Amino acid sequence: MKRFLLLMCIVLSFIVPYILATEIPQDRVWFVTDFGAVGDGETLNTKVLQSVIDACSNAGGGTVRFAPGTFLSGTLFLKDNVTLSLDTGAVLLGSKNKEDYIPIPRTNIREQPAFHFIDGSFLLYAENVKNVTIEGRGTINGNGNSFWHDEMLSRHVRKPKEWRPRALICFVLSQNIALRDVTLSDSPTYTFWSIACEDINIHGVRIINPQKGPNTDDLIWIVAAALPYRIALLKAVMMLLESCGFL
Repeated sequence: MKRFLLLMCIVLSFIVPYILATEIPQDRVWFVTDFGAVGDGETLNTKVLQSVIDACSNAGGGTVRFAPGTFLSGTLFLKDNVTLSLDTGAVLLGSKNKEDYIPIPRTNIREQPAFHFIDGSFLLYAENVKNVTIEGRGTINGNGNSFWHDEMLSRHVRKPKEWRPRALICFVLSQNIALRDVTLSDSPTYTFWSIACEDINIHGVRIINPQKGPNTDDLIWIVAAALPYRIALLKAVMMLLESCGFL
């Protein structure tokens, strides 16, 4: 009997967040805490957050909203017509554990690894999506320090560990993407990576990466030659903490 009750508790822990997330709020705003996400900086929220993103997209779109708190997560896949909104004081924090990230095997036209490694991994990833926005006065933190050694690779750059996520955020073959007002910080590698995307609008974004972080480039664009594209950087603030001697 005790084993049965334990099994039921485990099963319910997986399906209840999904059942709750499928209910469509009247204002089409899904607060992640309403569906079981915990902003204590320790609880891994990947499954809950992904279920809310999926439900929001499947319902035709809306806003997935983070209240103040620190929400630990592994790889999340963004979907069509979803706005990821982070309130002031809200932090989406990348896990420091490799097993929490989903490998994304992809090759380019030369049949070489598209992400420089066979299995690129990211905190936020989207491919072939439309109408996705990341906004708010909160922060997306890649936990970069967890993926670097204290040992220096060179005079100015710390040595990266054998494995690390390939970027904080990556969009591939996607359209109508917007980043507004959010802070992107402590990326383990590239901060925002766009591959063959159309209509990207970046407005008021702050990028804050440590000076000695390896390969923590701000914005990486790879554009398909045959694909029309428009990229707008409006009042984008690239603030690399201590980097380049600006701060």
